[in-house]
Amino acid sequence: MTTPLLTDLHLEVLYQRTTGPVAFGDETYRDKTAGEQPFYAMSAVTFSKEQLGNVRDALTGIAGEPYWHTTEALRLGRGLAIASMAQWIADHAHWDVVTLEAAVTVHGGLPEARQTCLAAVLREVTRGTGHEAVRLVVADSSLDRRTNVADQRTLTSLRNAQDVASTVRLYHGRMRDEPALWAADVLAWAARRAVALDDTRWLALLDPVLTVLDARTGHVLKTQQPQAAAATPGVRQPDGEVPREPAAVAGATLPSTVDGWEAHVFDRGTTVLDSLARQATEIRRALGARGVVAGNSPSAVERRARRRRETEPD
Repeated sequence: MTTPLLTDLHLEVLYQRTTGPVAFGDETYRDKTAGEQPFYAMSAVTFSKEQLGNVRDALTGIAGEPYWHTTEALRLGRGLAIASMAQWIADHAHWDVVTLEAAVTVHGGLPEARQTCLAAVLREVTRGTGHEAVRLVVADSSLDRRTNVADQRTLTSLRNAQDVASTVRLYHGRMRDEPALWAADVLAWAARRAVALDDTRWLALLDPVLTVLDARTGHVLKTQQPQAAAATPGVRQPDGEVPREPAAVAGATLPSTVDGWEAHVFDRGTTVLDSLARQATEIRRALGARGVVAGNSPSAVERRARRRRETEPD
């Protein structure tokens, strides 16, 4: 099939202006319903700018149509296509990140959790320097424009706090216009299956290039099977410094048949979420006040931005 042309002209201009890789983001969450523990997670998949045409070709080729939504694909029994897409992403993406807020506060709720996860994503994926550093993040646009406005406020606060470079841009795109966003949708969906259902088969496919972070502190979370460290694009590791270690997800035996990738009934599990939440609690306790001050919550970011404004000369 013919790959659809990029129809978002504003995004095309941003691509032309950026020199480094581009990160694509999406969200997944569970509100506090039926007594279940709420969580919020944001995914980011990074590709080189020169790679984007190939990304669109490959993902639309796997999908077999000009639009993709992973939840709908599984409902239609297209588990093998999801697995193929996840494997392609693992083989070709520069880097995948999931930031998780496993302790959604009653006061701040999901909106605060989203901005915490977004701040963690923006700080992490853009922390490099040079031509291989990410300076453009394209996030799936929310149907609620107020959410997109809040996202831009978070980026402004991060810039004011000098947590990210002043050249970092956040653009809200749509999956129907940019197939590269499908990669972030697959990752966010796989993260949800793991965290909400203890179904780690899909996320395990992305392990080679995946890092999972506690959104509040930005520290790495992992499960039972740590793997080799993943390099961060654009970040030079000082001599003797150990690179960050990506999270490893407890993998299951991968099915060898098409039926093995189709929808299965899973009880809502807590093993993965409990493990990640426990690690986050231990990290935050060890960091103490330092973790709060340097953290990614909206209040922490704004405090740093305000302090920076107050100390800058007129």
